[in-house]
Amino acid sequence: MLELFEYMDQRRPKVLINTFEELEPTVVAEMKTHMDVFAVGPMVGSWTEARIHLFKHDDADRERYMDWLGTQPEKSVVYVSFGSVSKYKRQQMEEVVHGLKRCGRPYLLVVRKDGLEKHEDSMSDISDSETVQRQGMVVEWCDQLEVLSHTAVGCFVTHCGWNSTLEAVVSGVP
Repeated sequence: MLELFEYMDQRRPKVLINTFEELEPTVVAEMKTHMDVFAVGPMVGSWTEARIHLFKHDDADRERYMDWLGTQPEKSVVYVSFGSVSKYKRQQMEEVVHGLKRCGRPYLLVVRKDGLEKHEDSMSDISDSETVQRQGMVVEWCDQLEVLSHTAVGCFVTHCGWNSTLEAVVSGVP
């Protein structure tokens, strides 16, 4: 295999990209005018118990959110996760929760411990409110691919990071 890549490198640079041509035909076509590009995506594994986890997370809520998803009608849950990097003001997250409550759909909202700006309080009082407990669930982390693969999830509100986008496409969740 190494010999094959060495041979390919001698001729012209090769680039493997984590997308597929049908998703981004214009971009892939333009890239091909400059280099040999191979669209090999989406490079998203399927959800299985044997899956390798690159990041260790304390998923203490897993049983709780998976059991909760199991009680929801098919394609009814709005799953909301804004990625693992950005931080938000508490007021912004309160508005997200307010919008989720008003939409009337069951929801699963991920708010990381470190997802609020440093001077902001935690979301615990919001996630403990009676309305939230009736209609939705707020967790600090969840296995996104496992959640997106669940039949109860019908909508994904995301920060539109590339991995999240591909996981949604692969899982068939708009």
